[in-house]
Amino acid sequence: MGKKRRQHYVPKFYLRNFSHNEKSISTFNITNSKYIKNASIRNMCQKNNFYGSDARVEEFLDKEIERKAGIIIKRIIETNKIPDIKTDFEDYEHLIAFLLVSEGRNLKSADSADHFADTMAKTILKVQSKFSDIDIDKFSVKLNYPANQTIEIALNCIPFVLDLKPIIIVQKTPRKFITSDNPLVRYNYLYIQRNYHGRGFGYTTRGLQLFFPISPEKCLLLYDSFVYEIPDIENNTLFLQKAREVDYLNELFYLNAYNNVFFNERVKEELRAGKSTREA
Repeated sequence: MGKKRRQHYVPKFYLRNFSHNEKSISTFNITNSKYIKNASIRNMCQKNNFYGSDARVEEFLDKEIERKAGIIIKRIIETNKIPDIKTDFEDYEHLIAFLLVSEGRNLKSADSADHFADTMAKTILKVQSKFSDIDIDKFSVKLNYPANQTIEIALNCIPFVLDLKPIIIVQKTPRKFITSDNPLVRYNYLYIQRNYHGRGFGYTTRGLQLFFPISPEKCLLLYDSFVYEIPDIENNTLFLQKAREVDYLNELFYLNAYNNVFFNERVKEELRAGKSTREA
């Protein structure tokens, strides 16, 4: 057996953006309805050999995705400027790669891939006569390192979202943005308004919106500019002056979480207590 390696499915540099000391972060564990003050970032969002014992994928994520993305995101936070797709395509494409891979590499995506493989395999096996005497549901079908497959899918999907318009949302209120172990939020206000429930979240779908908080004050938004007009944008920046607008986004981030929500200070009591209604 290979050596056990602690491998993070949410980058440590990303969580540090929401920490007051770069070592720990306030956490609300949804599964256990438990608030953890100053949880260790080093121990958060990690599993042994999550991407494999040979460290190949882990090193790829570190060297080819995280390091440069960390520099780009730091620059966005400091300057409120997103790389221009026309004049700085390489950095912009790398930023998009980081956003999509952040979804593909995490535990929720890995578990979803496992569930899909299990369901499909059992559906196929149940109609084959040679398995008629076997209770297929007593067994589980799992992938070896499912996150590796969803990472590859995410990288292949980069061209599909390059037509979305990027802006940075800056909140100027006493509130703070939160984040989670599943930080990329797919949303589609157009489909929701039309009651197209359960649809509209594919990367090529009309009306797609992608939210990604990058600090307690700032959040990236990529949106379909052929569908939505957002007023009051200045230099690709939207300033939020009302606390309830930040609350709306935080509710979205909370509902998109898998197991954990992260923040650098205590947020509203109802959020920490898990009183927000989570979608099935």
